[in-house]
Amino acid sequence: MLCEKMIEFGYLNLIKDNEFVFKCLKMLMLLPLLPPNKLQAGFDELKIYADRMQVQIPRIFNYYRR
Repeated sequence: MLCEKMIEFGYLNLIKDNEFVFKCLKMLMLLPLLPPNKLQAGFDELKIYADRMQVQIPRIFNYYRR
């Protein structure tokens, strides 16, 4: 589902061209494996990493947050 949303939001080329975007996508898919009490902290850390690596995928973060 998350991969489909990345494509729907127009991030496919960004995933192919930017290894950091691809890494963020993988980390997003792994968040559900965290213990429930660590999920929000994991998401926050991922957003910090994305900002630091200049990954601009706000629509997928907003989608995931819902």
